[in-house]
Amino acid sequence: MQTRQPVRDWLLTYLPATPVGPLWVGVAEPGGWAQLKFGSRPPDAPRQVSWRLVEPDSDALRPYLDALQAYFDRAEPVPPGPWVWEFTPFRAAVYAAVRAIPPGQTRTYGQIAAAVGRPRGARAVGQALARNPIPLVVPCHRVVAADGSLGGFSAEGGVALKARLLMWERGQYPLPVWPAE
Repeated sequence: MQTRQPVRDWLLTYLPATPVGPLWVGVAEPGGWAQLKFGSRPPDAPRQVSWRLVEPDSDALRPYLDALQAYFDRAEPVPPGPWVWEFTPFRAAVYAAVRAIPPGQTRTYGQIAAAVGRPRGARAVGQALARNPIPLVVPCHRVVAADGSLGGFSAEGGVALKARLLMWERGQYPLPVWPAE
């Protein structure tokens, strides 16, 4: 069994203008992705720690911001890791299944539940995705309701942001004004 090194530093930076709106990027060093949060309000720090605000050009953030830039340049999905969190086996399986959805495509909560061996677990999939601390790395915006509607989205901006992310991935321009009015 591999033990993780204790996190020494929790870094946070703000990107006010991405193609889909403002984004906060949190990284734990060592450890990896810690938080991605859409909107202008910073994320809460994990329990018993505090964020250290850094400029986006910080060397420690470079690999993470390069990965996000590659996503926004439409070159590739955001790489999965490393990330600081250890998830339950169910959440880890859900997140792996969601990561397998190609950009711009969608799957239903029920399809994800079936893919992880819990065919009646669509609600549990929804709950796992609602607690996803690293959207874009785990692209939960690609999961929709059984009828194909967008369903919910817990990020600031809600379903309008979910629609905007899917439009971005599908190359459907122009994008609606952000934030939605």
